[in-house]
Amino acid sequence: MFDILRKALLTGIGVTYLTKDKIEEVGKKIAQDAKINESEARKFVDELVKKSMEAKGSMEKNVSEKIQTTIHAMNLPTSKDVDELKKRIAELESQLKK
Repeated sequence: MFDILRKALLTGIGVTYLTKDKIEEVGKKIAQDAKINESEARKFVDELVKKSMEAKGSMEKNVSEKIQTTIHAMNLPTSKDVDELKKRIAELESQLKK
């Protein structure tokens, strides 16, 4: 039963949103309920934390890529584009003053 519960937690998207402290708390509670030894409990909690951090990093990367793709598809200017335009405007204003 413990193995099934462990696999369910590791594959659940909810683990992505948990903080390290919360993951440790949940992991310890599950370990106590499953009556596993301290070494197995620590290993389980460490695995939960690791998988959560991996999922979070992967999700953040995917969201960032989707945002960039959407911005590009909408043809929105980037901050770099705006900075270049500001520089060009300043140059043109300088030329007009001469």
